[in-house]
Amino acid sequence: MPLFLIIWFLSCAVIYGNPSRSLMQMMSLSSPLGSVPSDSALSSLETVEQQILALEVKIRQEEQFHKEGPKILEQLQTFQEIETAPDINRFKMFSFTELEAELKNRDSERALTQKLLDEWQNEFRHLTSRRLNPPQVLAESRILLEQVQSGLRNRSVRQEHLLKLQIQGMELEIANFDLKSEILRQQIESWNKKLNIQEQTVNILRQLVNQTRQSLAEKAVLDAMQSRSDVGHTHPALQAIARENTRIAELRAGDTGLARKIELISKELEEASKELTQIKNQYYRLRDRARLGVRSESIGVILRRTLSELPDARQMEKIKERRQNQLAEVQLTLMELEDNLVLRREGLEDSPELKALLAKQKELRDLAISDCNLYFQKLIDLETIHQELILLSNEFRNYIYEHVLWIRSTHSIRFADLKNLYASIQYFIHPANWVSLTHTILSEVSGSVIQVVLIIPFLIFVFWLRPKIIRSILGLGVVVLRQHTGSFTITIQAYLLSVLWAISRGGSLLLLGQQLTIWSTPGSFSRAIAHGLWDLGLFWLCLDWVLILCLVGGIGDKHFLWKTKSLQFTVSTIKRLSPVPLLCVFVYSVLQGQPVAAYQDSLGRLAFLILNLSLGVLSVRLLHPQSELMLPHTQSLRKSFRKKIESLLFIGFAICFAFFVWLSLSGYSYTAHQLLLRMGLTIITLMLLLSFEYLCKRMLILFRRSMALIKEQKVQEQKLQGDNLTPLHSISYELRNKEDEEEEPDISTVNAQALNLVKGLNTVLLLASLWLIWSDFVPALNGLGSITLYETITILHLLIALLVLFFTIKANQNAPLLLDVLVLRKLDFAPSQIYAGTTIIGHAILIVGVSISFSIIGIGWSKIQWLAAAFTVGLGFGLQEIFANFVSGLILLFEQPFRIGDAVSIGNVTGIVTKIRMRATTIRDFHRKELIVPNKEFITGQLINLTLTDPVIRIDVPVKLHHQTDVDKAKAILLKIASDNPQLLSDPQPVVIFRAIQESSLDLELRVFVADFNFFSISIDYLNSEITKEFRTQGIRLAYPQRDVHLYEAGKS
Repeated sequence: MPLFLIIWFLSCAVIYGNPSRSLMQMMSLSSPLGSVPSDSALSSLETVEQQILALEVKIRQEEQFHKEGPKILEQLQTFQEIETAPDINRFKMFSFTELEAELKNRDSERALTQKLLDEWQNEFRHLTSRRLNPPQVLAESRILLEQVQSGLRNRSVRQEHLLKLQIQGMELEIANFDLKSEILRQQIESWNKKLNIQEQTVNILRQLVNQTRQSLAEKAVLDAMQSRSDVGHTHPALQAIARENTRIAELRAGDTGLARKIELISKELEEASKELTQIKNQYYRLRDRARLGVRSESIGVILRRTLSELPDARQMEKIKERRQNQLAEVQLTLMELEDNLVLRREGLEDSPELKALLAKQKELRDLAISDCNLYFQKLIDLETIHQELILLSNEFRNYIYEHVLWIRSTHSIRFADLKNLYASIQYFIHPANWVSLTHTILSEVSGSVIQVVLIIPFLIFVFWLRPKIIRSILGLGVVVLRQHTGSFTITIQAYLLSVLWAISRGGSLLLLGQQLTIWSTPGSFSRAIAHGLWDLGLFWLCLDWVLILCLVGGIGDKHFLWKTKSLQFTVSTIKRLSPVPLLCVFVYSVLQGQPVAAYQDSLGRLAFLILNLSLGVLSVRLLHPQSELMLPHTQSLRKSFRKKIESLLFIGFAICFAFFVWLSLSGYSYTAHQLLLRMGLTIITLMLLLSFEYLCKRMLILFRRSMALIKEQKVQEQKLQGDNLTPLHSISYELRNKEDEEEEPDISTVNAQALNLVKGLNTVLLLASLWLIWSDFVPALNGLGSITLYETITILHLLIALLVLFFTIKANQNAPLLLDVLVLRKLDFAPSQIYAGTTIIGHAILIVGVSISFSIIGIGWSKIQWLAAAFTVGLGFGLQEIFANFVSGLILLFEQPFRIGDAVSIGNVTGIVTKIRMRATTIRDFHRKELIVPNKEFITGQLINLTLTDPVIRIDVPVKLHHQTDVDKAKAILLKIASDNPQLLSDPQPVVIFRAIQESSLDLELRVFVADFNFFSISIDYLNSEITKEFRTQGIRLAYPQRDVHLYEAGKS
């Protein structure tokens, strides 16, 4: 240990009693002096006395430090010694166990030194951060003291004494600040040197331990193989044990053995620890500068560079998944080693060979288990460090996003930039740069012949294919016009061809830029050109996508049915004004990809300004209310608030681009660039969602046309069938078809619900996309994830839950009907099955969506099950009838005692079931009235389903005849009437029953059967009419109630 530390620790031990913390305590003596006593504090005598005592103690400490500080600093500067790393030859004499013990001790010392160094650095940062506070407090205290002494404020003597002590303490703290800072710097430098020496020692020991472990593992393999050869052709049990010994020994040796894995994981652990320490120190330094209000251009440069150097979160997650596999693998190896015990074989208990092999196996197994445990522990340590690194990187990244945009990335525009403009133009046109670019391409091409052979023909093929794609798209548009209903497959083909055409030119530039990035070196002209090609490719791809969508005769014109004049105007305007933005994007991106800041501030800034101005002109030209693009749309909106907003849309875009220009001129070039980039991504997202919405609308239009055509064909078929029926058949047939039509969903309703579902999905996708684009940029949005509502629930969780709930409600309202029309009705399900399926799907969507929403905000079933139980019991008593109907609805849905379309009779209600809801069921009686029957009545009451298992229904027609009637003749007439009616079934056959002989009539009953309940009323009407007419023709008298009254004169018998 250096001599100055010994002297310093001894002196501090005498004064303070704790040498390891004493100097740090002296560095923070002034912390209680950093505030002016408030009026309320000065008004309390007890508080004043306490503050006076505390200030007197701190002042004495400050005075003591003021006297001893120079001596301490002089000792630090005089007795500063440099420790040297220990001799490596001394460690080579150690055994493996001694090396491991020495490594453990040295590593513990290094960790302790690192901890002490962190504490010194934290104290230095704390001292620096409060440097601005004492002068301000001193000035306020002096003003307050002058007011007290001048009589402006009434204060006691003790209060005035407190103010004087406050001023004295502030003056001492300011006087000692430089001395404290210098002592802290000396201490940090000393501990840094000590830490470096300890790290060198630990690295040497770790290398020796790994080498020794590897050599011992290789030796163990050789010994095991020798032992295996020695047992040769002896007892099979001995051979098995020898083979097992060899296998265990091989686990530790080789490039894939445990020794090598431990060495690699140790290096990775050391690198991760250094990276974590580096990021942590950098984060704390930048945060301290920001607290001091430092917002210089250099800080902005550091923040942007640090942002690009932070570990990639996705890459870290992949590493985490790989490490989880490694942990599972080493755990499996451990279990195999601990469970795979070799038992002694019979007849070999006393064999010396067996004892030697088993002893060797125990030794090898113990070493392998020890290495596995060590490897497992290092994996755990690395996982812990990586998790901390992920959290710190995310915190650091969020901190940078919140501050980097509001710090100038460069100076404001000035005259010197005009001088640099010529140099930046020379950078573009200088022959040496283009010669170096050509040399780079040729040198890489000569070494990558296969790539060139593949890339060049591909690019030629792509540009040769572009005109053919246009012709194919136009041809598909002609096909769509010729067809009556069209096919959605044609639209998909045109859409995919449009995507292929849009990415052909921009994608080629992206491919060239990516390849040139691989070939070039950072900071070279070739790398700058690659950067420019990449951004130019992206911008050109977006422009081509808009152009192909607006192609006259293309997908927007013929498939999406957009206005032809608007499309022509858009295409012509973009083609006329796009060359300037394309050139500016390339120039700006090239200059951003090279390291000279003067070029970026001169020609780069000029290119950015022209780019924004040209984009502003383009947006105003396209979005002006009187333009060919917006005029038809604004006229269709008539007078509304939305029309006013869309009429001012071009002004909003113009203001945005003007704001970007102002930011760039003011020195906020990075902020302007990021805003423009995210604005472009937002516009691209809107275009993609717009095309998706119109694709769905096109599909719905074609579906509606096909449904209308099918319905029209059904009407024609029904009309033809109705013309060939008897009047009775025709009436019953029309009634049955009318009920079938009522069961089918309305086409316009299906279309409206589908559009609502698509709009809801588009809304969710838009909000999610906007969040992904802007959340890292806008601190207000980014802070939503840190505003805690309850425990770990933030506003971000609440917004996501509301978004999920919104989409759940939309899906519950619209998805079941769409599933009914698009899927279930094409699978030949019965109407009752279709209704049950759609009902179950709707409730399932609602339950799943609500469950996900509640789980996002931390409300799981385990947290509310007791509350739900109590709530359910309370509702069960209070809303007993409603719950009974609800449960009865579930029973009806799954048990299906009746289905939609069944004829049922319950109580005095008879009719056709038309709707089954969770609370009640709707029955339409024969008067076409809708009767709402609670579901409980079907479960507890007596239900008659006339068409549950067999739709055939018997009709009983009673006939009362006069006593003088020929019964056989009447029976024959009734059977003839029944057989002449084709609506009545011949199987079962109609029958006539002679039921009874009454006082005034002979009772007959005609029993016939019909195929469907729809024919019930019509058949009764037909039979009664025919019976009456036929009996009248045949002279058969119908009986009627009569009484014979006999009158007798009085006195006569």
